[in-house]
Amino acid sequence: MIPYRQITNINIGPITIKLWGLLVALGIAIALVLALRRAKKVGIRQAWVYDLTFYSIVAGFIGARAGHVLFSWPEGLPLTLLGAIDLTKGGLSFTFGLAAALTASFIYMKYKKIDALRFADFIAPYIVIAHIISRVGCFLTGMHIGKQTSFFLGVMVDGAVRHNVALYEIIILLAMLAALAYLRRFALPEGSIFATYLLLYAVLRFPLDFLRTDPTYYGLTAAQYVLMGIFALSLGFFCCRKRMRKQG
Repeated sequence: MIPYRQITNINIGPITIKLWGLLVALGIAIALVLALRRAKKVGIRQAWVYDLTFYSIVAGFIGARAGHVLFSWPEGLPLTLLGAIDLTKGGLSFTFGLAAALTASFIYMKYKKIDALRFADFIAPYIVIAHIISRVGCFLTGMHIGKQTSFFLGVMVDGAVRHNVALYEIIILLAMLAALAYLRRFALPEGSIFATYLLLYAVLRFPLDFLRTDPTYYGLTAAQYVLMGIFALSLGFFCCRKRMRKQG
């Protein structure tokens, strides 16, 4: 068991700052700064980075909140319009947010006639960086506390040792970031790095949901169904690429 203490707020005089929200904003800001810095080097317009960040954030939060409201709303808690849009009480699904953000980004790139595969490869590591920092917020504030365990990385919560799934995901995301940084050194077909990101996340995140206490539908969480779709799309990309190489 590792030492653990939940920290939800930072109090500065009369001001209370939500730690999770702060780290989400910090993660986006750091990823954006790093992406803008690299965009100059690789010849990608910084305006595209700004625009896609904005549209991805808006669509991502809408999708993430919708996923939570539709599939993980607490039993016994009345669902109201104000409650559904009240982000101060938490409740966001990354997988649904990712799907919504990717959809909005694709529409924008189609409209602007941007090389979607090239841009996706460029932005993939920065998505992971923002995700890691936001998951640190989840870990510190006690989100995604899972089932009871004797695993050495378990944390003591409410008198029992439980999985802290956010911690496991941080470890996975760090490994993914290292893998993407390594792959970027090679001249791979466009889209390969982004497809690898999606494939790895789907494969590595899927089993983590069995450790959580989220509602299930026919034995799987709603997020796992989305992950299966992401896995199928990324695998389909590699299959198409392989067939194109054979034909070429």
